[in-house]
Amino acid sequence: MARPNRASEIQVLPGLEAVRKNPWMYVGSVFADGAHQLLFEVIYNGVDEALAGACSRIDVSLSGQSARVSDDGRGIPTERHPTAGIPASEVVFTTLHSGSKFSRRWPRFSAGLHGVGLSCVNALSKSLRVEIRRGGRVHVQEFSRGRPKGPPAVKGRTRETGTTISFRPDPAIFKGFSGFDAARCRRLLEELSYLNPGLRFSLDGRSFQTTAGVAGLLGRLAEDVRSISGAPMLVRVKKRDWECEAALLWTTGREPLIRSFVNGVATTQGGTHAAAFRLGVARALNRLMAEAGRKACAEDAVELDEAV
Repeated sequence: MARPNRASEIQVLPGLEAVRKNPWMYVGSVFADGAHQLLFEVIYNGVDEALAGACSRIDVSLSGQSARVSDDGRGIPTERHPTAGIPASEVVFTTLHSGSKFSRRWPRFSAGLHGVGLSCVNALSKSLRVEIRRGGRVHVQEFSRGRPKGPPAVKGRTRETGTTISFRPDPAIFKGFSGFDAARCRRLLEELSYLNPGLRFSLDGRSFQTTAGVAGLLGRLAEDVRSISGAPMLVRVKKRDWECEAALLWTTGREPLIRSFVNGVATTQGGTHAAAFRLGVARALNRLMAEAGRKACAEDAVELDEAV
């Protein structure tokens, strides 16, 4: 088939239609993995509030094919956007690449899809409801397949702040999706509790909160094997624009287990950070073995001289 070569053949997809037309480009799958990615994006939105120092808890509840995520952060801004002319909260849910993550004032570490997360969730949901507690008021807006069902409405007053998002993945997109996997969600929240020390997560009443950090996560992963090096070895490197933390533990396990993360999100395919860690460990071991070998040779020479 020949490539389009006329202006009339150039297709422009307005709004969130591009997401609905090619959902795998944004969430990676149109099966269960993609539906769960929607849930994870909403959770990561709360984690971002915690990274900004404005959130202490994230509560998740699952009900069949629907999910609800609530945080006690600042609440998505509801004021009218200066250029879009609609509430900023509606912009976040209906416009790709919108959000404060593009500002230089945003923390340099941020999870999620960096500006397309909530709009993608909205685009690929049959129904979505957002409740925003901000400025002493409760603002509510509902959407269907990415489109607002009406403008935001004030539904009451409150002294609390935060955002609650309830949604159901669109069965027309995720045709094989039968419901959220509670065990899979539980593993993510437990993992995030280690990666975000002090932040409390809950799933249908069960809480996850710890200050153990990555060393604690490593200990949790190594529960079924015996350590031969004592407590995990922890390495921290902090620069002006980035920081890195790694934990290492020698065990009786026969196969190496490496878990890597960037901005608090698991990098299941590895990456340069995981490759550099492997290389660093290999070089350190080679150096130690070489030094141990030279020391052993020197000790043998002394013993030989004494014998003579």
